[in-house]
Amino acid sequence: MIALLVFPVAGIAQNTANDLHFDVRVSMSAIPEDASDMLMTGYGHNWWPIYGHGLDGLALSDIYHDYNGSSHSTNTLGTDIIFHVSRKWDIGMGIYCNHLWYDTFNGVTDEKTGRHKAAVLYLMPAFRRNYMVRDMVRLYGQVSVGVVKHFGYDSLKYSYVNNYGDRHEVDDSLQINGQFVPLGIEVGRKWFGFGELGFGGMFVGVCLGAGYKF
Repeated sequence: MIALLVFPVAGIAQNTANDLHFDVRVSMSAIPEDASDMLMTGYGHNWWPIYGHGLDGLALSDIYHDYNGSSHSTNTLGTDIIFHVSRKWDIGMGIYCNHLWYDTFNGVTDEKTGRHKAAVLYLMPAFRRNYMVRDMVRLYGQVSVGVVKHFGYDSLKYSYVNNYGDRHEVDDSLQINGQFVPLGIEVGRKWFGFGELGFGGMFVGVCLGAGYKF
């Protein structure tokens, strides 16, 4: 275990002493379906599960309460820095964000009553394995495991009363997040473009971007 921790650090230190190379990138990826779904169907008070429960025992106020429209989201935007530890391995750190919103409507008149806004911030360390490195082309796979912070997610902040009558406040807005990119490609020398196919909590689908090699 000690060797697994020491060898990468030693490799980075040696590379730093000689000539540290790194890339700075900006990217835009697919809409985060996980964040959109969680905004609308969290476990808190924003979601009323009327379907599957029937109407027996529901008051008119329950049936005609204000309701939420469809959720909308920007694409996930971000920037990261990738350090080239060796020809086969890279490590990096990225920060990403996206903005989400949905409209609320009157349950009787269907008129729009407001708009709820939210945001998601990701902090993602990355570990990359280079499949092929050429002068103009690089093929790689990448695994990222980090944290995600949800802002404006009322559904992730709620309270409950246990069997002893004690009330507990719950805040699940900070969570572990993971992203897997089985295939990515970079094309270019100093300035380059890249594309990735991936899935995880940050996006499912395609990520495109550009970067510069230092």
